[in-house]
Amino acid sequence: MKHYAKTKLTKAARQKSEELIESVLEINCAEISQLRKELIQQPITFYQEAIKLVDLEFAFRQAKLNLKLVENQKETQLRETSTERVTEKLVDNFLMNDQDVIDQRDHLIQLEFEVDRQKVLVEALKQRKDMLVSLSVK
Repeated sequence: MKHYAKTKLTKAARQKSEELIESVLEINCAEISQLRKELIQQPITFYQEAIKLVDLEFAFRQAKLNLKLVENQKETQLRETSTERVTEKLVDNFLMNDQDVIDQRDHLIQLEFEVDRQKVLVEALKQRKDMLVSLSVK
């Protein structure tokens, strides 16, 4: 009888151990499956965000050019309409107070912020890729 009781405990312990292993394997399989999905999705996500960065950088360069054009137009307008001698200081003061120039500068600052934020996101995605690769090796 003692042998039977010992075997019964061993079977119970084995059953609990198997159930535990199955649950761990099930979790691991789910994690591996999710990891595979993430590994597959990572390049797509990276590409999408990198393209957004390229688009934002292009818009930023355009806005910079537009600002220079507006400033040149306003300076030309000032020089053509001014009755007094136009100095650099006068031009700078005029441009600092012109609403079109102010709007263009605000737009440029906003785009610069968006470019910087997108750069951070793309860098985070690079680190995420490295982490996913590292996890997939383990």
